[in-house]
Amino acid sequence: MGILATDNKQLIFIYSESSQIGKKVLAHINTIDRPKRIININNETISKTIWLEISAMLDKDLGDLFDTTSIKSKISTESDELSVGDWLKMIKHNPELLQQPIIIDGTDAKVLTQTEDIYNYFEADGSDFDKSKEAIKTAQHKDSSDENMLNKSIA
Repeated sequence: MGILATDNKQLIFIYSESSQIGKKVLAHINTIDRPKRIININNETISKTIWLEISAMLDKDLGDLFDTTSIKSKISTESDELSVGDWLKMIKHNPELLQQPIIIDGTDAKVLTQTEDIYNYFEADGSDFDKSKEAIKTAQHKDSSDENMLNKSIA
C-alpha cells in the first residue's frame, strides 16, 4: 500500500506557482465540482516517499517530471546523470522545476504538458445524457435511466 492518500472521489493536483501551465490549469481544476486536494509545492513540501510513489504511478523516472532548463548551468555532474537522491534534493530546494503539473485521480495519474490536457483528462462522452427529442426540447438532459425525470419534463 502506498503512502499517498488517494481517493477515487478526490482529485489531487500538484503544481508549482512558478509554472504558467500550472496556474492556468489550476483555474480549470477549481471549476470541477468534486472534492480536490491542491498542492502548491512552493508552499507545501511533498515527502521523498510520495515523490517516488508519484513517479511510479506515472511510470516515469523522477528526473522526467522536472524541467531543468532554468538551472542547467548549476548542474555540474560528470555524467549529467543525477541520482534519485539528487532529484529529491533539487525539487525540495527548487520547486520551480515542476513546470508541468500532475493530476491524480484515484490510481490514475497524468503529467499535464499543456493547458488543454485537462479537457482530455476529463473528456465527457455524453453517454449518460437523455438524447430524446423531448429532453432536447425542454433541456432536461438528465441521466436517461431516470424515466421519472423525463415524465416530469413533459408534464
